[in-house]
Amino acid sequence: MLNPIFPRQADNAYEGRRLALWLLAIVVLMRFIMGANSTFNTYKVATTADGLPIDTYPAAAAQTILSLFASIGLNYLLWCAFAIIVLIRYRTLVPLTFLLLMTGFLARRVQSRFLPVPTVGTPPAQYVTLVLLGLMVAGFALSVWPRRSRSATP
Repeated sequence: MLNPIFPRQADNAYEGRRLALWLLAIVVLMRFIMGANSTFNTYKVATTADGLPIDTYPAAAAQTILSLFASIGLNYLLWCAFAIIVLIRYRTLVPLTFLLLMTGFLARRVQSRFLPVPTVGTPPAQYVTLVLLGLMVAGFALSVWPRRSRSATP
């Protein structure tokens, strides 16, 4: 049961559904855009997409928040680099990649319940992250669902 998630060897002998590869590529593209924007357009993304009231904080606090926000964006970019390597060279790690991305997402959701960040209104980033979660769940399911062998088809 755990073989698709933790393969003995990391190579391109991927046995899951091909649609999962496309879904991982879409997730990576979306996360890359989110990471690049968070890293390079930190203030705009923090105030508009995530609804953080940056202007209401003292200058030092605002700078700290923006620095941490940019660090999260950089983290997204590093995960994207890892996922691109998996898509190109180590496709047997696709299920594990989906599992790690989902675990990170869900851990941040749990963390935000214990350490909520005040926002203004309903930030649109929530909806994007829910779409990402849906894509990750579907991609994970498809990546562990083996393809039919070609010889079994009449």
